[in-house]
Amino acid sequence: MNNRDDDTLDELIESEIVSVNEEGLPVRTEEYSKAGGRRRNYSPEEVVAIVLPYVYQDITVSDRELERMSKLDRRTISKCRKSELFKTRLAELTNDKLLNLRCMALEQLEKMVKDKNLNANTRVKVIHEILSHSVSVAELAVSTGKEVKPIDINVLLKEIEDM
Repeated sequence: MNNRDDDTLDELIESEIVSVNEEGLPVRTEEYSKAGGRRRNYSPEEVVAIVLPYVYQDITVSDRELERMSKLDRRTISKCRKSELFKTRLAELTNDKLLNLRCMALEQLEKMVKDKNLNANTRVKVIHEILSHSVSVAELAVSTGKEVKPIDINVLLKEIEDM
C-alpha cells in the first residue's frame, strides 16, 4: 500500500479502532465501534485504508464478503469502492505493482540478451521486445507531455551488440 494508507491504518490500529487478523488484514474492533451505543463514523480515508488491502489481495471480493471479513457495514464498503479516492489509491497500488513487474521483466530480458549461449533467433526476439517496450515508454512520455530524447534504433542495436 502507499504511505498515506499505511499511516492511516497505523493510526487506526494504535487507537484500537482496527486490529489485524491472522492474515495481516485490518478488521474493525467490536469494542470500539460499540462504545457509547453508537457506531463510529469512519472518514473516507480510514475506510479506504481498511478496504484497500482486501481488494488489492482479491479484486473480485464481494461487498458482502468484505463486510464479513472487515466487520464494516456493507453500505459503507459499497460507497467506498465507488469513490474516486478508492479508485485513485487502487490505481496507484496497481501501477506500483506493474512497474515492479515491468522492471523484473526487463531485467530478465537484459540477462537473456547478454547470454552468449542464447540462439540468434531468440536473441532477435528479445531485442525486439526491448525495443518495443522502449518505444511504448517514449510514446507514453510524449502523450503525458514529458519531453524525451528521440530513440535512435541503430544506437540501441549497437549497444545491445556490445553487451
